[in-house]
Parts: sequence; C-alpha cells; structure tokens
Amino acid sequence: MENKWTNIFNKLKIILKRYALLISFVLLTIFYELLGVAVTFHKFYIRDPRILFIYLSLASVLICLLPKQKIRYICCSILLAITGIVNLLFIVVYKMTGTIFDFGMLNLRKDAMGIIESLPIPFLFTFLFGLSFSLYLVFGKKYLNYLPEIKITKLKTAINLFLIIILIITNVIVVISLNNVTTKASEVERLYEKDELGYTELGITSTVINEFYKGLFFNNVDMGDEQEIADFLYQDDHIYYGSKEANPNNIDRSNYNVITILAESLEWFSFIEDLDKYPNGYNLEDPTVLESPNLYKNLYDFYNRSIVMNQFYAREKTDISENLSIIGNYPTDAYINYDFPYNTNPFTLPNVLKSLDDDILCKSYHNGLRGYYNRNICHLSLGFEEFVDTVTMESKFNMKNYIPTGERNLDSEMISSCKEEMFPLDRRFYTYITSITMHGQYTFRNNLDNKGYYDYLDSIGVKEQFGKGKDDENKNIFRNYCAAALEFDRAIGKLWEILEETGLSKNTIVVIFGDHNAYYQGLSNYVKQIYDTNDHHYTELFRIPLMIYVPDMPHQVIDKFCYTADIVPTLFDLLGINFYENMYFGHSIFSDEESILYSRAYNVFITNHIFFPNLNKILYLEDGYDKEYLNDIENRAVKIMTKLGYINRIFYNDYFGIKSLDNNDNPIKKNEIIFYEHLKAINNGEDL
Repeated sequence: MENKWTNIFNKLKIILKRYALLISFVLLTIFYELLGVAVTFHKFYIRDPRILFIYLSLASVLICLLPKQKIRYICCSILLAITGIVNLLFIVVYKMTGTIFDFGMLNLRKDAMGIIESLPIPFLFTFLFGLSFSLYLVFGKKYLNYLPEIKITKLKTAINLFLIIILIITNVIVVISLNNVTTKASEVERLYEKDELGYTELGITSTVINEFYKGLFFNNVDMGDEQEIADFLYQDDHIYYGSKEANPNNIDRSNYNVITILAESLEWFSFIEDLDKYPNGYNLEDPTVLESPNLYKNLYDFYNRSIVMNQFYAREKTDISENLSIIGNYPTDAYINYDFPYNTNPFTLPNVLKSLDDDILCKSYHNGLRGYYNRNICHLSLGFEEFVDTVTMESKFNMKNYIPTGERNLDSEMISSCKEEMFPLDRRFYTYITSITMHGQYTFRNNLDNKGYYDYLDSIGVKEQFGKGKDDENKNIFRNYCAAALEFDRAIGKLWEILEETGLSKNTIVVIFGDHNAYYQGLSNYVKQIYDTNDHHYTELFRIPLMIYVPDMPHQVIDKFCYTADIVPTLFDLLGINFYENMYFGHSIFSDEESILYSRAYNVFITNHIFFPNLNKILYLEDGYDKEYLNDIENRAVKIMTKLGYINRIFYNDYFGIKSLDNNDNPIKKNEIIFYEHLKAINNGEDL
C-alpha cells in the first residue's frame, strides 16, 4: 500500500514538474483577474467566470501542443503580460472615468488621449502584478533546464485539437447566452437580470473578450414591424399638451430664444459652501465672500434669477449627457456620435424647433477640437446648421487657443469672441454651448493663474495643500477645480452682460447644467466624503446643478427628482410645444410625472433615493423608503426601458431615414415626413 501511494506521489511530482509553467500561468492569471476586480469594485470574486475558464482552458490546450518547455515559458510569459496589462489599462480607465470597457470605447480612444493630463496608476495592482510577473520570469528561466521535456504524440495532438474545437463551440454558446439579442428588443428584461456590477460579473479580461464578440457579432437590433413602432410613438394618450405651471401667466413664447450651456463637471460645491453636504469643500470663516464680485458673483446672480432644480442628477459621460440634452433619448450598446452620425433625427430639439419656425438659427459651439466625439459630423444630423470648434473660433473670431500649450481653453474668451454669432439680433436662435475649462484633470494651469484666479482663492483661504492626499499631483485638486470654476463664472458674467446690453434677456431662456459630477481624480467623492454604496446619502454623489432662467418666471427652487433627459421635454413645455412623450425618456419638470435615470454608460438606475443595476440587486436605498416606493420605481423603470426598446430599433435601423417613392417616383424619407406631419398637427390643432 505504501509503495502504491509512493508511486502516485512520484507521478504527481512528475506531472507538476512537467506542467509547472502552465499551472503557474493559470494561477497567476486568476490572481490578476481577482485583483483587478478587487481594485475596481472592492470584491474578491467573479460571479460568472465561464469565459475566463474557457480562455484559460483554450490557452492551456494550445500551450500543451508545444513540445519545448522554453517555448511554453515564452508563450506563458507573453500571455501573462497581456493579461496584466489589459487589467492595468482598464483599471486606469475605470479610475479616470468610472466606466467599464465596452466595444464602443474603441471609437473614443482618440478623444480620450486628447484630454489626458495625468494617469491615476493603481499602486496595489501595479506593484503586485510587477512583483509576481518578475518572479515568474526569474524562476521560470532559472528552473527551465530542470523541467522535463514532454513528448507530443499523435494521439495527444488529436485529443488536444478535439478539445480546442469543443472549447471554441462552448465559448460561442456562452457568448450567445450572455448577449442574447432578444434582450435588445425587450430592454425591460435588463431590470430583472441578476448581473453583478461592473467587472464583478465577468472579470476584466473576460469583459474585454465578451465586448469584442458582442461588438463584432451581436451589434444589430432588428427593426421588426415598422407599423408597431409608429403605433407606439404616436399614441394619442401619450401626447403632452403642456402645463399651467410652465407658463403661469399664459405668455406667448413662440419668439423666445434658447441658450443651453453644458457646464463641464459643474458641481454645487464649486461655488457653494455647505459643510453638511460637502465636508471637504469650502470651510471659510465668512462663506458670503463667495458671492463677492471677484469670486462667484455671476453664478449666484444666475441662481437667484433661475428656476433651480435642487434634485437634478447625472451619471453619464459628456457625449451622452450632451446628446440627452439635445435629443432626449439614447440607445444602448452604441455611441450615437460614432455609430449613428448620419441618422435622420427629426425628434431632436433643434429639428423640432426648425420644423415649427423656418427662420430659427440653430448652432452648436465647443471650445475644444472639432474631432472630439465626432461632433463636427454628428451635430449636423441633430439639426444644427453648424458646429463651431476652437480652430474656427481662433481663425474666424481671433479667440486665443491654449490647446497647443497643453491647457484648456477659457470659456469667458469663447463667449466674448463668438458673441455676435452665438446671440444674433436679427433672428430667433437656439444656441448650444459645451464648455471645456472645468474639464479634468485638475492640475495647475498658467492661463488661470494669469487671470488672477489663484490669487482670489488665496485671499479667502483656499490655500495650497487644500485637497486630496499628500502627493504633489493630488494635494491641490480642489483648489485647481475652483480656479477653473472661477473662469466659468466669468463666462456666465460675460453672457449675462451681453444679454442685458442687447435686450435679449427679455426673450431668451437660458439653461445651465452639469454633464456629470467631478469624478476626475476622485474629486467629487473626496469633497462629498462618499466612496461606495454603503455611505450615507450615496446618491448625493451624482447630484449636480440644473438652473433654467425664464424671463417671465420668478426664481424658485424645485425639489422634484429630474435628470438630463428631462431637459428637452422641459424646454418644449416652456416654449409651448406639444410633443409625443414616447419619443423621449424624460418628462417636463413641471409635469406630474417623475423620471428615473437609466445610465447607458454605467448600466444603473438612479433617483435621489435609490441606486441599482437591476431590481434583484438594489445597492442603495435611503432609509424610510418602503415597498410602495419600490413599486413606483419599478413602474418608472419599466416605462423607460419599454421606450428604450423602441429607441434602439429606431437608431440601429435609421427608422426615420427609411426611403420610399412618392407619387412622382421621387425618393422621400417617409417616416420623417410622417413625424413632422404629426408634430405640426398636434401643435396647430389639425386632424391627421
């Protein structure tokens, strides 16, 4: 018996020696994956490791086909390096943006490189990956000569090839099950999935593999029945005919101009001291100094003139927030600016305005490069006559361009330089402005220093080392952010000065909103002292400003929950435009309906009281909110996801761009024409 166990033990030793490199490779790969999840989502598990195990099995079988231990060592080392680098890369992306990898990000790679100032390298992962990989290289090479060679027989080769075929088939089955295309047609199913959050579901490498499969092979949504889409969009009982609250004095606003300003990373704590909500924000002996002429006077003045949405939330990247505030909806698993830049989109705010007013001028401005997010192409399909970028501003309006020096352009200089075209006096206009000065990362900037902003902050006690951490890179992020906010305040001052001088303040609605919280370098988390879903008032992390100036309405603060997709319906309501509600995710802030935020980028649902990726995994629910509230949340979520299923079909198939022949055999976009007919009918009291 003893000899039997001794023989078994000796055989095991031989097998372990023979496959030591491979076993070490598998264990280290699993360790890197678990470590990557731990660093990003603070969990040390992967809920669905099927793709990871298939990848490891396939790699192992392929390596077993190699006859030489030296070749195996090289292949294992390369695969380990790739796995570690992939994990490190997407940990950095997550640390910078809060988003996990999806296939569409490949379209954004140039944009990302254009805005990077510094990289938040994760020390723990980098150290442990570097240490373990170095040990693998050193000890693998040292013991290479002691490892027994492996005889590759024809039978072993045949078995391995058979296993490869089985693993590939298994992988296809798993990928199909993970990316069942029917869920795109019925997005409501997302509400009841049991997925984990982010990389905890599949792991980092497996997420990358799955997204490549999904992006290459599962990126279509069937049109289905065209008439069914039309029946859903044009339901008579889903026409919004406006509210008394949006126009209490019954004033004709058909000649009102509209200015929408997407204020990059604008937070309330940029100009407001509130130690309860922002414990690491301003802590001044005299908080009223923030309203002084040299500081945030213009933002305070605008606040006191506006309808202030105190419960406005955002959880998207800039391009998606921008589109939500122009379109009012957004598809899943795609980026409008890159995947659908030439679509026909009659339902956007500028296209609706132009359909009801032939003379209105719609232009979009951004003091960044025209290629960012493909705006120079996409914004034209959204209904803007022109997209004006920083190169145009520099050549046409003599605006100074700081981008070649590595700094952000100044918003106040954009307003001053472009004012005559931005705010024309000879015709009605809709002007969309995307700011850039407050874009992260938040490092010291010479052009802000030259404006005296750091001196202003010094004068009220916002000194150096008032920020996060002790290292040079992060210790001044709050101070640097506040300096950028001072520049945005000057831009609002310039804007208001122009509107007052020209008389446009009497017939121009101005919307200012933040596209997302200041997530760069963890600033929002730090100032609010909110780091994960266990923290009190977790959803406060995503509460940011929305202020709407309406000339004939007094200042008021509204506590109704709302988010970025509510901006388009609200402007329709203020302008007296009737619309089909099923086209848009949100609701007017003056309506009885209350929205729920579904984030395309982060795949989560949010209100001011709840945060969850699906109804089976509620990560945060504020105390005091019971089953009745959850039922209401489910109803809201079902409504938006039902709409999303139809919006996907519309975008993926360019529904409004579908052509047919008219009576004279000329091609026409039939669904676009039908939309405008319906729109004009409900606004002119006509029968269809």
